[in-house]
Amino acid sequence: TTRELLARLPVKDRVPYLHSFGVLRRAVLLPLQPLSVDMRPALFGTPLQGLMRELSVNTTFVVLPLAGGGTSLRTFNAGGRYFFTHVINTYEEGEGDAATLVFDACVSHLNPFHSTAIAIAAQRNKTRRDAGGAMMHARRFVIRIAGPRRGEVVSSLLSRAGREADFPQIDSRYRGRKHCIYWAVLWRAD
Repeated sequence: TTRELLARLPVKDRVPYLHSFGVLRRAVLLPLQPLSVDMRPALFGTPLQGLMRELSVNTTFVVLPLAGGGTSLRTFNAGGRYFFTHVINTYEEGEGDAATLVFDACVSHLNPFHSTAIAIAAQRNKTRRDAGGAMMHARRFVIRIAGPRRGEVVSSLLSRAGREADFPQIDSRYRGRKHCIYWAVLWRAD
């Protein structure tokens, strides 16, 4: 198999943890969570949670052009700290000054990868499970890539408040295109 380098992401002060990302026609959208990863402890058997360090920075979206899709990466401040698990869909919308990227994903304001709520014992105990932790919900991020509001990132809740949603799917015919329906596993729905 021959491999071809499509793009590079320069990493200066940290190795970001990328659980998932969005794919566009000519670029990849990377949500850089406020987490860094140090793989050295893994050599000594440290579990995943021990490899991550939470940072006090906002989430950054990086639009990384693929071959032929542009010459340089662009970064956008999400305006808050978001932790991502799974992508629902990513697509481009509008033209000219109205051009945006839309990124729909399951997110939390707390780090779900370092939460005791992900332990099987916590999931089997209703009181402990319902006590909270990192609740995942579906959220849309609209990233303005042109015009007078270039660089603005607006987010809105897609799932119902108070319910947890993750492991999303959409009709595959709409992947990379505007959509209005997604399916997800729900918690706290009763």
